[in-house]
Amino acid sequence: MIEFKGFVVPGDPIAKGRPRAVAAGKHARMYTPKRTENFENRIAMFAQNAGIEIIEAKVPVEVQVNAIFKRPKDLHRKKDPEGCILLPWRADVDNILKAVLDGLNGIAFDDDKQVARVKITKWLSEKSGVGRTEIGIRRMISPEGGESAQARYLPPSSLPFDIPVARKPRL
Repeated sequence: MIEFKGFVVPGDPIAKGRPRAVAAGKHARMYTPKRTENFENRIAMFAQNAGIEIIEAKVPVEVQVNAIFKRPKDLHRKKDPEGCILLPWRADVDNILKAVLDGLNGIAFDDDKQVARVKITKWLSEKSGVGRTEIGIRRMISPEGGESAQARYLPPSSLPFDIPVARKPRL
């Protein structure tokens, strides 16, 4: 099995902001918001410091992300759990994932279109914890050729979960 290579980016995760436009003569110039750009640059820096090596083009990649936000003070009561809590509000997971993948572009993989599988979970930190983004990356095919055990593809009919099917209402 191919192991994940991981690293942690300190500070609350930042969702990818919408591109902004500014007038430049007769044209508009598009730019990424500074806050998003700073987060993407921090991801790249921590990935490089962790020794993450680039996975060559056309090799499928799996990315796992734990987006952990600092717990607000009103959830530090005795009755609140000590560990992390799943987070159903705050930033959208897809926008957090976009920022993470853009930060890893050219550092962990040639292009984010190589990413074939992702898992992202939003959490509130432990009571004594801090905000952070935990990122794990691995190739889905070993350099020797064979598929990793995790990279076997299932046809849609054999996926391990039920997808509810909409039915016509009875009249």
